[in-house]
Amino acid sequence: MGELRLIKGDGTDITIHRDDSVTMVQHKRRMEQCDGCEKYALESEGTAYCDDKLEIILWFCHKCVLMNNP
Repeated sequence: MGELRLIKGDGTDITIHRDDSVTMVQHKRRMEQCDGCEKYALESEGTAYCDDKLEIILWFCHKCVLMNNP
């Protein structure tokens, strides 16, 4: 068996290794829900569309951005 890696929405990265040891790292990365496919992805891997107050109106994951661009 291999390793199991979990990335929580708040940026917590948990890895369970083959020897049953656990590594937990808190990243400043966040998960965001895509307004296209409604799946969660890392915020840094998507594209945000903001209003004039820099508030996010729409956020699309990298897969939806690639599918909608020629």
